[in-house]
Amino acid sequence: QLVSQLVSQLVSPKPSRLAARQPSWSPTRGRLYGFNLAKYGEQFKVALKEFVERVSNEHTSIVEQPKFHTVKDAEGNFQSTLKLNDKTLLLLPDLREKTEFEGEKCASKKEADNSAAKAFWDDPRVLEIARTLKPSRKAQKIREHFDFVKCKEQR
Repeated sequence: QLVSQLVSQLVSPKPSRLAARQPSWSPTRGRLYGFNLAKYGEQFKVALKEFVERVSNEHTSIVEQPKFHTVKDAEGNFQSTLKLNDKTLLLLPDLREKTEFEGEKCASKKEADNSAAKAFWDDPRVLEIARTLKPSRKAQKIREHFDFVKCKEQR
Protein backbone atom coordinates (compact mmCIF):
# COMPACT_ATOMS: atom_id res chain seq x y z
CA GLN A 1 0.00 0.00 0.00
CA LEU A 2 2.87 2.38 0.82
CA VAL A 3 4.52 1.63 -2.51
CA SER A 4 1.28 2.37 -4.39
CA GLN A 5 0.95 5.74 -2.61
CA LEU A 6 4.52 6.69 -3.52
CA VAL A 7 3.98 5.66 -7.15
CA SER A 8 0.74 7.65 -7.37
CA GLN A 9 2.51 10.74 -6.00
CA LEU A 10 5.29 10.42 -8.57
CA VAL A 11 2.93 9.80 -11.47
CA SER A 12 0.32 12.45 -10.63
CA PRO A 13 1.00 15.84 -12.20
CA LYS A 14 2.18 18.57 -9.87
CA PRO A 15 0.22 21.82 -9.79
CA SER A 16 1.92 24.64 -11.62
CA ARG A 17 3.44 27.55 -9.72
CA LEU A 18 1.07 29.98 -11.39
CA ALA A 19 -1.97 28.05 -10.21
CA ALA A 20 -0.64 28.07 -6.65
CA ARG A 21 0.00 31.83 -6.70
CA GLN A 22 -3.38 32.95 -8.03
CA PRO A 23 -5.03 35.01 -5.30
CA SER A 24 -8.47 34.23 -4.04
CA TRP A 25 -10.03 37.64 -3.65
CA SER A 26 -12.27 38.22 -0.70
CA PRO A 27 -13.34 41.37 1.16
CA THR A 28 -11.65 40.15 4.34
CA ARG A 29 -8.26 39.37 2.75
CA GLY A 30 -7.80 42.49 0.70
CA ARG A 31 -9.63 45.76 0.73
CA LEU A 32 -9.80 48.13 -2.12
CA TYR A 33 -10.73 51.25 -0.21
CA GLY A 34 -9.84 52.25 3.31
CA PHE A 35 -7.03 51.69 5.75
CA ASN A 36 -7.44 48.73 8.09
CA LEU A 37 -6.40 50.11 11.48
CA ALA A 38 -7.61 46.97 13.27
CA LYS A 39 -4.77 44.85 11.89
CA TYR A 40 -2.21 46.88 13.89
CA GLY A 41 -3.79 46.21 17.30
CA GLU A 42 -2.26 48.58 19.84
CA GLN A 43 0.69 49.57 17.60
CA PHE A 44 -0.64 53.00 16.69
CA LYS A 45 2.79 54.42 15.82
CA VAL A 46 3.42 51.68 13.24
CA ALA A 47 -0.06 52.25 11.81
CA LEU A 48 0.65 55.99 11.56
CA LYS A 49 3.91 55.35 9.68
CA GLU A 50 2.23 53.04 7.16
CA PHE A 51 -0.76 55.39 6.82
CA VAL A 52 1.51 58.31 5.86
CA GLU A 53 3.38 56.09 3.39
CA ARG A 54 0.08 54.98 1.87
CA VAL A 55 -1.25 58.54 1.64
CA SER A 56 1.94 59.62 -0.11
CA ASN A 57 1.72 56.62 -2.46
CA GLU A 58 1.39 58.90 -5.50
CA HIS A 59 3.84 61.51 -4.22
CA THR A 60 6.97 59.56 -3.28
CA SER A 61 9.16 62.66 -3.20
CA ILE A 62 7.03 64.18 -0.44
CA VAL A 63 7.29 61.29 2.05
CA GLU A 64 8.29 62.65 5.42
CA GLN A 65 7.11 61.07 8.63
CA PRO A 66 5.52 63.19 11.36
CA LYS A 67 7.79 64.07 14.28
CA PHE A 68 7.38 63.08 17.92
CA HIS A 69 8.54 65.53 20.59
CA THR A 70 8.92 63.83 23.97
CA VAL A 71 9.49 65.50 27.32
CA LYS A 72 10.29 63.92 30.66
CA ASP A 73 8.77 65.47 33.78
CA ALA A 74 10.25 65.62 37.29
CA GLU A 75 8.48 62.39 38.30
CA GLY A 76 10.14 60.44 35.50
CA ASN A 77 7.06 60.17 33.27
CA PHE A 78 7.23 60.80 29.53
CA GLN A 79 4.74 62.71 27.42
CA SER A 80 4.90 62.92 23.62
CA THR A 81 3.38 65.32 21.15
CA LEU A 82 2.96 64.31 17.54
CA LYS A 83 3.50 67.19 15.11
CA LEU A 84 2.45 66.88 11.50
CA ASN A 85 4.96 68.57 9.20
CA ASP A 86 4.13 70.79 6.24
CA LYS A 87 4.76 68.07 3.66
CA THR A 88 2.31 65.72 5.37
CA LEU A 89 -0.25 68.51 5.58
CA LEU A 90 0.02 69.02 1.81
CA LEU A 91 -1.27 65.47 1.43
CA LEU A 92 -3.84 65.79 4.24
CA PRO A 93 -5.33 69.28 3.88
CA ASP A 94 -8.32 68.38 6.10
CA LEU A 95 -5.99 68.28 9.12
CA ARG A 96 -4.62 71.82 8.83
CA GLU A 97 -6.70 73.09 11.77
CA LYS A 98 -5.11 70.65 14.21
CA THR A 99 -1.49 69.78 13.51
CA GLU A 100 -0.43 68.59 16.98
CA PHE A 101 -1.70 65.58 18.91
CA GLU A 102 -0.73 65.25 22.56
CA GLY A 103 -0.50 61.85 24.20
CA GLU A 104 -0.92 60.81 27.83
CA LYS A 105 1.85 60.58 30.42
CA CYS A 106 3.51 57.17 30.31
CA ALA A 107 6.34 55.28 31.98
CA SER A 108 8.52 54.99 28.84
CA LYS A 109 9.27 57.05 25.75
CA LYS A 110 8.00 54.27 23.47
CA GLU A 111 4.64 54.13 25.27
CA ALA A 112 4.40 57.95 25.17
CA ASP A 113 5.00 58.01 21.40
CA ASN A 114 2.39 55.30 20.91
CA SER A 115 -0.04 57.32 23.07
CA ALA A 116 0.45 60.40 20.89
CA ALA A 117 -0.14 58.28 17.78
CA LYS A 118 -3.33 56.96 19.43
CA ALA A 119 -4.46 60.58 19.93
CA PHE A 120 -3.94 61.05 16.19
CA TRP A 121 -6.11 58.03 15.42
CA ASP A 122 -8.81 59.18 17.85
CA ASP A 123 -9.49 62.24 15.67
CA PRO A 124 -12.70 61.65 13.62
CA ARG A 125 -11.26 63.51 10.61
CA VAL A 126 -8.33 61.10 10.48
CA LEU A 127 -10.67 58.10 10.67
CA GLU A 128 -12.74 59.50 7.80
CA ILE A 129 -9.63 59.97 5.65
CA ALA A 130 -8.52 56.42 6.51
CA ARG A 131 -11.96 55.02 5.66
CA THR A 132 -12.01 56.61 2.19
CA LEU A 133 -8.32 56.19 1.33
CA LYS A 134 -7.58 55.06 -2.22
CA PRO A 135 -6.36 51.49 -2.63
CA SER A 136 -2.65 50.79 -2.47
CA ARG A 137 -0.82 49.92 -5.68
CA LYS A 138 -0.43 46.34 -4.47
CA ALA A 139 -4.18 46.01 -3.87
CA GLN A 140 -4.90 47.48 -7.31
CA LYS A 141 -2.57 45.00 -9.01
CA ILE A 142 -4.05 42.06 -7.13
CA ARG A 143 -7.55 43.20 -8.03
CA GLU A 144 -6.61 43.66 -11.71
CA HIS A 145 -5.07 40.18 -11.78
CA PHE A 146 -8.14 38.71 -10.10
CA ASP A 147 -10.47 40.43 -12.59
CA PHE A 148 -8.32 39.18 -15.49
CA VAL A 149 -8.37 35.57 -14.22
CA LYS A 150 -12.12 35.76 -13.52
CA CYS A 151 -12.79 37.15 -17.00
CA LYS A 152 -10.64 34.43 -18.57
CA GLU A 153 -12.56 31.71 -16.69
CA GLN A 154 -15.91 33.03 -17.90
CA ARG A 155 -14.91 32.67 -21.57
